[in-house]
Amino acid sequence: MVIVRTVMNKLILLLVCFMGCQQDVVEEKDSLQITTFITAATSEQPAYLWVRFTIPDGRRLYAMYQKPGIKVPALMIQTHPAVGEFVYTGPPGQGDQDVVYHTGEATYNAPIGSGQRGKITGTIRYRLCSKDLCFMPVTKSFVATKKRRHVL
Repeated sequence: MVIVRTVMNKLILLLVCFMGCQQDVVEEKDSLQITTFITAATSEQPAYLWVRFTIPDGRRLYAMYQKPGIKVPALMIQTHPAVGEFVYTGPPGQGDQDVVYHTGEATYNAPIGSGQRGKITGTIRYRLCSKDLCFMPVTKSFVATKKRRHVL
């Protein structure tokens, strides 16, 4: 069943490209490492959900937040239960004034409400790109806990 689905997806992609697509979609073995974890609240700050991306050499991960109106394959993180707004916590992203992307490593965090304890689940949708083209979008499920770091 999986082989048939893969073959069908490639045939559809080939048909679409034959009809005039931009050659910017390519399948690649997923090599992005994602680590999730929760840090405990202190008297000075709430607990946080952390999502760290280790990006392979020669690849880019477009930032979660872009200038309004810019259409790039931006990173999306959805959680259950919902957490606060995600904030990028690393050095400035690369790119021009309109499009921002990360290379090497990128870390985002979001505050967790005081009633949320133990475990947070969710999905991360992203699309790795090289200098010249982008690869097929990927969606991964994750679990984050205080007890240990989870690597996807």
